[in-house]
Amino acid sequence: MIENPKLEEIREKYPKEFKIAMLLAEKLEEKFNIRVPLDEIGFIAMFLQQKQRKMMVKY
Repeated sequence: MIENPKLEEIREKYPKEFKIAMLLAEKLEEKFNIRVPLDEIGFIAMFLQQKQRKMMVKY
């Protein structure tokens, strides 16, 4: 299992991105009949936050 040492920090700093990641994980779980661990959801939230930041820098 992959561990995300910054999970709590991500949840606190980026609640919007974490919520979106939770929704995405829910869809993945339904479609593929899998379980997405919270640590992985934290990584997805980090990816979303970084992508958003990069898009803001562009414009």
